[in-house]
Amino acid sequence: MNRLILIFVSLAMLSSCLKEDDRLSLEEQFEKDTQLIEEYLAANNLEAENTESGLHYIIEREGTGAVPEPNQTVRISFQETLLDGTVIAETEADSSISFNISTAIPGLQESLVILKEGGKGTFILPSYLAFGTASSDVLPANSVIIFEIEFHEILTSERQLAIDVGEIEDYLESNNIAADSTASGIYYFFEEEGEGENPTANSTVTVRYKGYFLDGTVFDQTEGDATATFALNAVIRGWTEGIQLFKKGGKGTLIIPSALAYGPNGRGEIPPNTVLAFDIELVNF
Repeated sequence: MNRLILIFVSLAMLSSCLKEDDRLSLEEQFEKDTQLIEEYLAANNLEAENTESGLHYIIEREGTGAVPEPNQTVRISFQETLLDGTVIAETEADSSISFNISTAIPGLQESLVILKEGGKGTFILPSYLAFGTASSDVLPANSVIIFEIEFHEILTSERQLAIDVGEIEDYLESNNIAADSTASGIYYFFEEEGEGENPTANSTVTVRYKGYFLDGTVFDQTEGDATATFALNAVIRGWTEGIQLFKKGGKGTLIIPSALAYGPNGRGEIPPNTVLAFDIELVNF
């Protein structure tokens, strides 16, 4: 995605690498987007600043905290709309999302490093900084996108762990579960202790398991009596550490903070910065 910004900013230098029709199409779409943005601002009596890339923005509240770096994880609330007001996505009232800036679309990457912690603003993205020619039922191709963003904080690893631990402890309390925890932040409790020795970080283990979010949504599991075999040095860190707490035949639950799971990038259907729970039976190792 970073290449999209470079392609447009450096268009004059790269034009020889593009077919004539492609170059004109890119230039013409940018001109069209810019005109649409300017018409939108005029119609709504708004004044905006703009960057060389074509991003237009209005800062409602500057904020008093730090400006994030492009590779940091941030927590924001937002609403994403088309120019006609159609809502594409938004966070619910009093909620937020967190993610690594480097994983966002180019225009959002550029927008977030303009705001400070505590800041709030509106950012209007020409289509090439948004989703380009991609489309869906609610998103036409080559759409100009508006993001209204409230930037809460930069999530350092310490801050994210504190958030995760708060979620875990709320989950345990609401479900009346008593659990122990490790120094790294993994919470665990056992249904059956098992017998014998514990595996090491270099063990290969055979398990039955169910992985789920704290709302109960299952994202992965073994079926019935089926098992899965893993090398503990080739899985998420929460498993590498957590499975070593089990003995052969043991059954229990690991609740793993996001940094020891899939972190700020997430994976597949697992969102960024998500606490994961696993019901596990250690069959053998």
